[in-house]
Formats: sequence, structure tokens, C-alpha cells
Amino acid sequence: MPQGAVLGPLLFNIYISDLFLICKNSNIANFDDDNTPYSCSKDVESVIIQLEKDSTTLLNWFSKNGLKANTEKFHLILSNPDPNIFLTIENQKVSNAKVEKLLGIRFDNKLSFNNLVSELCGKASQKLHALSRIANYMSIKQRRLIMKAFINSQFGYCPIVWILHCRSLNSCINRIHERSLRIVYKDSNSTFEELLKEDKSCTVHMRNIQYLAIELY
Repeated sequence: MPQGAVLGPLLFNIYISDLFLICKNSNIANFDDDNTPYSCSKDVESVIIQLEKDSTTLLNWFSKNGLKANTEKFHLILSNPDPNIFLTIENQKVSNAKVEKLLGIRFDNKLSFNNLVSELCGKASQKLHALSRIANYMSIKQRRLIMKAFINSQFGYCPIVWILHCRSLNSCINRIHERSLRIVYKDSNSTFEELLKEDKSCTVHMRNIQYLAIELY
């Protein structure tokens, strides 16, 4: 199929549909051609055994179906941070990590998402600094558009996954949001709540709660 063809995703899904029936010990989180086996158990040894068995089964399936797994993207993350724990898949050692990136989200072994949110705050701060330097040459409408597109959008990717981060990082997000609103409206006196009211918006955390409520509904 030509790349970008409408029929491509449908045929690909049909092609790999039996992939999810062959794993007996674990489950698979799938997004397009990204497949992540995962397992839960009371002890780490059981999880390792289950993942090793099903990973071998998956690799055999790939081989028989004309596909090839990218061994450089094999990663392991457990709730146990012990660096001496590892998987062995086709004589390849996959070490246990404290943080791994999956589909653009940085997961840590405690599911605190502190690393991810700190990184998002850093990127948003850089964009905010750039906006502050050119704000005087733009209208309110233009400044608000830049804020939405380059600063607020940093916190718009998969927020339901990392919504339960620590309170200190939530305060950091609010400070960035408040500073961006002050730059957009050139207002250094109003409170954060008053700025949100003028912008007819809400905090990032409240927006994420709305997303969660919609998803649950």
C-alpha cells in the first residue's frame, strides 16, 4: 500500500489481529506497530518469567509473519527499581530501568510522572521566555494564540495518564500559566483567578479533570 493510504491502517490491523491471541501469560498494549507486553504478579520473578515466555512467542510470530522486531527498542521497567533485574530475550539482556519513554510519555517505575511533568514545565518555560521577548510587537489576539499553541499545548498530550502528579509540580504549571496570561494581557496586578476569568479559561489541572470526567462518562 502507498504510504498514507486510507486502506493501509485497516489492512495492517487485519494483518496483526491474531497477535493478541497468542500471549498466554501477559497482555499487550498496542498502538499501530508499537506493542508493549505487560504483566502483573505478587513477585518480580513471576513477572520476568511471564514476559520472557511471551516475548519469545511474539518474536516467533513476527518471524513467521514476515515482520522484524527492533531489538534496540526493547526496554524493561518494573515497580521494583533493582538494576540487577533483567530480561533475557534471544540471548539479549534487557536491563531494568527507573524511567522509560513510551509513545512520547516518560514513565517512571513509581508512576509519579515527576520527570515527565518537570520536562514539560521546562519546555513551556522556554516558549514563555520567547513570547515575552516579542510580546510588545504583537496584538492581544496574536499573543493569546501563541500562548495556546506553544505554551498551553505542552500540557495537552495524554494528560489523563499523568494527571496525578505531585502538588509542587502542579504549582509550577500554574506559575507558568499565570506568567503567560500576564504577558498576553499585560496585566501585573490581577490575581491568577482574575486572569483566568478574563481569558475565559481554567487551570491546566481543572482542564485535565474535565478530560478525565469526559473519558469516564
